[in-house]
Amino acid sequence: MMMSLKQIFKEKGEDYFRDIENRILRDLMLNDYYQVISVGGGVTKLSENIKLLRKYSYPIWLFGPISTLLGRVTNIKKRPLFTGNKVHLQTLLDKRIESYLKTSSLFLNVEYLDKREVLQILLNELVAIKFCSKNT
Repeated sequence: MMMSLKQIFKEKGEDYFRDIENRILRDLMLNDYYQVISVGGGVTKLSENIKLLRKYSYPIWLFGPISTLLGRVTNIKKRPLFTGNKVHLQTLLDKRIESYLKTSSLFLNVEYLDKREVLQILLNELVAIKFCSKNT
């Protein structure tokens, strides 16, 4: 039976979800494919996930002021730990910022960038990393 994220959190709890998230992340990190993976903000709650991300990927943190982030959050109704409230988003960020800093290899302030600009910067960065890794 398929369950929504909200149902999983409500019926099974966050720990159950984080365990599933960790298994999926591990499977994704240990394959040989080049891929872009967008993870949820809570993925860094498990130290094993931080280790996996640091060892097998190039984590990028897209950050900006709360007002910018709030305007870009989609599918609020599907997000089990986020209510759409500005104060709540700040509280989540305050709890997670240390793990984001510990995990990320690149920090990109998206405050004044549209989606196309963000994508172009990320593509340029990833091409540069790929080029540099071939030449070392």
